[in-house]
Amino acid sequence: MNSNLKAALVQNLTQPSASQVLDSRKAEPPNLRPQAEPGNKKKSEKYALRLVTIHKTSYFPQHWMTFFNASEPLIRCKQEHLDVQDREGLLQLRWQIGNITLFSGLYTRIDQTFLLWGLVTGGIFFTAQFFPISWSFQAILWSTVTLIGTAVMAVLTLFWVKVERVSWILYCWAILMIAGLVLTDCSIFAGWGGLLLHLCDLWLGLSAIGYFCTGLGLRSRTFIAIGLTHLFSIPLLTLVAPWQYLTTGIIMAGCLLLLSELQWDMRLPIDNTLLNEEQKKFNRIQQQMRQITATARK
Repeated sequence: MNSNLKAALVQNLTQPSASQVLDSRKAEPPNLRPQAEPGNKKKSEKYALRLVTIHKTSYFPQHWMTFFNASEPLIRCKQEHLDVQDREGLLQLRWQIGNITLFSGLYTRIDQTFLLWGLVTGGIFFTAQFFPISWSFQAILWSTVTLIGTAVMAVLTLFWVKVERVSWILYCWAILMIAGLVLTDCSIFAGWGGLLLHLCDLWLGLSAIGYFCTGLGLRSRTFIAIGLTHLFSIPLLTLVAPWQYLTTGIIMAGCLLLLSELQWDMRLPIDNTLLNEEQKKFNRIQQQMRQITATARK
């Protein structure tokens, strides 16, 4: 009697009633429950799990990648088919001896700005590292050069940033440069010893902010990556303390010269009321030529 009663109780607990089965089926999402044979229960469960996983991982990555132009590499050789705003003030250099070309390059006004700041930055930090010149004289000299460089940067890039509708990036860089000058000069002339010991950290940090703003404004992964390079270089300066000015100069000037020599990624071209219809048509043709060239390279 006891054994029969125990077996009956176990059977009632392990076998659900018909109403419970119906209720459980109603609770299942119909699009995630595949129709499978009763004897193929393991395959059915695995298939349902795979569908749920795909459903959960199909949102954020797609939205994030639409912010950047993922079809372009981070950096590549310079493009040949330039838009109107890139051809404005275009500088072409070609050095050759006889029929042998030693160097050939095209530099837009943006590239010229990178070259300018690369030379200025290299001069500032290499002088601080190797030449025994008084800090006061260096502060006056390089403050003057930096202010002139900021004005030249505004002249060179004004048309381009207006067409691309990112004038705020130019203002951001100008503010960062002036703020860096004020803090640097105060550390030297007012005797702010704590800041004077961390001038390299200061300029790497300000440059990182500028690159982050540029990367977000142009939707460029290249500028974001360069901003991270500057930011992560700050704690590494303690490992090269005797050569921190040289290291900072190499990082800052090297990144600027790299940007001037290669093509970086950015968002797709946009129409702007600053251009007339003929210029807009020219830009559309250039964009098509760039797409054809990129497809041929693949």
